[in-house]
Amino acid sequence: MNTKTVVVFLNKNSFLLYSIVFIISFVLGLTNINLRSRDISLDNVSFSNDSFFKILLNNFLLGLSLLLGFIFFNIYNVIIIFFNGLFWGFYLNKFFSNLGLLNSIILFIPHAILEYYWIISISVYSTKLSFDFYKFLNSGFDDNSLFKNLVSIYTLKLLSLILLSAIVESYVTGSLFNLLNTR
Repeated sequence: MNTKTVVVFLNKNSFLLYSIVFIISFVLGLTNINLRSRDISLDNVSFSNDSFFKILLNNFLLGLSLLLGFIFFNIYNVIIIFFNGLFWGFYLNKFFSNLGLLNSIILFIPHAILEYYWIISISVYSTKLSFDFYKFLNSGFDDNSLFKNLVSIYTLKLLSLILLSAIVESYVTGSLFNLLNTR
């Protein structure tokens, strides 16, 4: 297989490949009940403007690091996606044991879908940027497609998804959590 074939394959299949890594690690986290960690207490969970800004900052930093993953040809992104899936599975398992299946799904799904989508989408976009970065390096720094793609409408859309995800995680999930806890 030549380099061009690999590039085409990765560009066409990166969403699927990242999703497979995430799903495998999610299942590992979900099924590995012996994973050593501190117990998760749901007694002191708070959802406020402070938690929103903390979640937003963490999400933006994660998004930025995934976007810049192209510098390391997305090996970093695969590692981050693997560990995110592992932790999500682990925490969902713990929520099951504390809240039951239905309540766990109600709390988990709204923000998880958005967060999963932007994490994978940024990684896919970063894969495209890694090929632009490679072209940039091989062109003697004359090919500026990397910079055009890095500063684009699509990048702004991805950043908007991060913001929306933080809003849902902070306020929608928080409201659902409080509603479930008052029953």
